Amino acid sequence: MPPNPAGPVPSEGGTSIGTSAASDFFSLPRDTRALTCWGSSSMAFGRADEATPMTARLSDRLALALAPAPVANHAVGATLSIHSLLQRGLETPTATPASSAAGTVRIALDPEIPPREGIEFPADIAGVAGRVTCSASAWSFTPEDPAAAAPAGVLTSHLGTESAGSRHLLWIGKNNIRDVQGVLAHTQAMWDAADSPAEDTLVLGQWPTPSDPHGSDTGDALRAVNAEQASRYGDHFLDIAGALADPEALSRGPVAALRLMEQGGTHDAIAQGIAPPDLMGSDDIHLNGWGNLFVLDLLLQRMKELRWL
Repeated sequence: MPPNPAGPVPSEGGTSIGTSAASDFFSLPRDTRALTCWGSSSMAFGRADEATPMTARLSDRLALALAPAPVANHAVGATLSIHSLLQRGLETPTATPASSAAGTVRIALDPEIPPREGIEFPADIAGVAGRVTCSASAWSFTPEDPAAAAPAGVLTSHLGTESAGSRHLLWIGKNNIRDVQGVLAHTQAMWDAADSPAEDTLVLGQWPTPSDPHGSDTGDALRAVNAEQASRYGDHFLDIAGALADPEALSRGPVAALRLMEQGGTHDAIAQGIAPPDLMGSDDIHLNGWGNLFVLDLLLQRMKELRWL
């Protein structure tokens, strides 16, 4: 029988407790500050429905752990780090509608930002409120007023305002990791946008897939980004790649029952500088449910150390 992916039975706040401690636990004050997640597919879902008996999406599990504090997840698969800046209102391109008709209209962005299917956020163009959506090939804008036409002008997302006062998890840049300076600059901009940058943001390090071994272009870029961010952000940087190569980390928490260090594939992966195969999804691009639970365990531990929990 596979081990329980959730570990011990959690309380409503997500912390594992024994029956004797339950009454004391529920009388404790809870931190109700919101948490906002930004990034691409690893933050959005990974292969959360693979390997574990229950789907293990990071934001869902974080919502259980942080309840009653709200958790918002704005991560979208296949996005670049610049998309996170656009979503947060830190990148404000000029939008030009394809026509003057009322209702939904395609828009061109200048500077150009490549469309990514699934991106959607409230925004305004030159003061006209509406909603931006994105297909695989084009951006669109729908004014709140059905009779209104989208003007040409500066596009500003409202998600930055909506997330003001929250804490932030940043897991951005994996899909454009070879642009080391771009990823570093975009992450820094997201960091600087927090109400209290030194306290309110946690940067998740990138992790190496089988396509990112030691000596590869992407692997070298990934390690360069991780090293610089570890230096910049200290305890507010979570070294996931390091943990995936750490025998102690791979032998505890929700993955302890997998006995990863008894698997030859784990040792081969550590030698190559990539994630262990038992934590990888079937596409060799994303973490599976166990991999997500491994990251969740690291996250919760760091959040406790930062007194976010």
